[in-house]
Amino acid sequence: NFIVSFAMIRIITAVFLKDTLTVAANDQEAVMREQMKQNEKLVARCKAAFLAADADGTGELSLEELQQVADTQEFQAWMRANELESHEISGIFHLLDDGN
Repeated sequence: NFIVSFAMIRIITAVFLKDTLTVAANDQEAVMREQMKQNEKLVARCKAAFLAADADGTGELSLEELQQVADTQEFQAWMRANELESHEISGIFHLLDDGN
């Protein structure tokens, strides 16, 4: 009787563990999907901000144009909202620069 009870407890524990691991895996996938959505939104916001910073309207953004707009309160607020620091501007520019 004790062995049967012990076996039942082990089976219930195994089923519970399996269900818990399945839920955890699904949660991980959901977190990854959400992070990808957030990244896509950030890219769209960056593109819009960079286009707005293109003072001469050439469709290309120079470091000088970016630095000029980076000093504005609006752009500083945008940076904070996107969890970016103002000292990262030059690095971000060089990361995205294709050399043209």
